Amino acid sequence: MLGVLAGIGKNKTKVTWYEPSDSPFRAFYWDRGASISLSNTLMYRVINVKKALEGLKPVASGSFSIEINDEDIPENRGPWQVTFSPEQVTVEPTATAGLKMDIRQFAPALLGEPSLAYLAMNEFVEVRDENQLREAEKLLTPSPTICFEAF
Repeated sequence: MLGVLAGIGKNKTKVTWYEPSDSPFRAFYWDRGASISLSNTLMYRVINVKKALEGLKPVASGSFSIEINDEDIPENRGPWQVTFSPEQVTVEPTATAGLKMDIRQFAPALLGEPSLAYLAMNEFVEVRDENQLREAEKLLTPSPTICFEAF
C-alpha cells in the first residue's frame, strides 16, 4: 500500500491518507516515520452533557465518573457520576472524577469516532482511574466511521 501511495505522490511533497482511527496502519507503520494525527474531525458540539449521556441506549451495565472541561457552558463541567444499564442511563453530580476530558474530545467519544479508547491512548483523556476508563468504554462504544468530506 505504501508503494502505491509513493507512486501516486511521486511528484508531490505531501500525500494524505484518511482511515478510521482504529485501522491497523498506525500499529504497522508507526516505526517507519509515518505521521499520525487527528484532523478533519467531525464538527459536532455537545451542548448538554447530562442529556447526551442519558440519551444513550447501552447494552451493558456499569458506572464511571467524568469531568468535562467546557469553557462556554459551565453546566457541562460536572464532575458527573454516570450509571448505566440496558434499562437507563443516570447522570448525577459527584465530588471527583476518574476521567477528565475537554468538550471537544467528548463529542467524538460520545459518537464513537475516534473512540474513547483511541482518545485515551493518544492522551486526549486524562485517565485518573483505569478501571473507570474500561467502564466508560462499555457505554461510549466505538463506531468506526470515515468521512471524505472536507469542510
